[in-house]
Amino acid sequence: MKGSIVIISYTGKDLAADKIFDTTKEEEAKKEGIFQEEGYYKPFPVIIGKGEIIKGLEEAVEQMKEGEERIVKIPPEKAFGERKAEFVKLMPMQEFKSRNINPRPGLMIELNELRGRVQSVSGGRVRVDFNHEMAGREIEYKVKVEKILKEPKEKIQALFEKYFPFIKEPKLEIKEKTIEAIIPSKEALKAAPMKEIFVRIIGENLEGIEKVRFVEEFATQEEKKKKIEGIEAIANAAVDKAIKETAEKYKKNKENEKETKKKK
Repeated sequence: MKGSIVIISYTGKDLAADKIFDTTKEEEAKKEGIFQEEGYYKPFPVIIGKGEIIKGLEEAVEQMKEGEERIVKIPPEKAFGERKAEFVKLMPMQEFKSRNINPRPGLMIELNELRGRVQSVSGGRVRVDFNHEMAGREIEYKVKVEKILKEPKEKIQALFEKYFPFIKEPKLEIKEKTIEAIIPSKEALKAAPMKEIFVRIIGENLEGIEKVRFVEEFATQEEKKKKIEGIEAIANAAVDKAIKETAEKYKKNKENEKETKKKK
């Protein structure tokens, strides 16, 4: 199964705390209080053997069939690693001031491409724990293999959505040995850092594809006008609905008042 592109969904739980810390399901994330606006809440593609997910989870998925669901317990060494004392650093306050960061206990920070949590601030020094927050913990995943992708077109579509999730309704075409991907002009800046990664992933995992062409798409004035008209139509419909509901409510209140007067 190594090299396969698999669509998975999962929920990860910290067993010691009996608390969910990660999920691909939006409703569950909201329920557990871990929802993030920029989060990716739907099944997503994983290339088996590339280390895109933690080792213990990847080993389980590699053995699973399409449609299969499992609960997998994963020890620290195959999850986020053991806690290491050398990953806890005492740093001078100046390191933070130079970056306009006001450190305080509990604050999550990123320094020199490392993510850590401030533990304490004292005497001009800041103690930061750069261990992964789940390091040293046994975790459990409820994972499902939603689909094992077979056709080149569906693989390309899934990978594009993975690396460019902010592009809604992506337009992709395979022309001979070239992929042509349409990038809306308003998303071009955001898409730029991901282009090289996408091209590399395609080259490593799809045979027969020699080029990837990105085309920046600009909306004409006519298209912009149609979009504005569409938005206005939705807004007008909402206003009409609100007016109608208010009128019905007013009418009902008046009828209730009449009934009350009659009873008196």
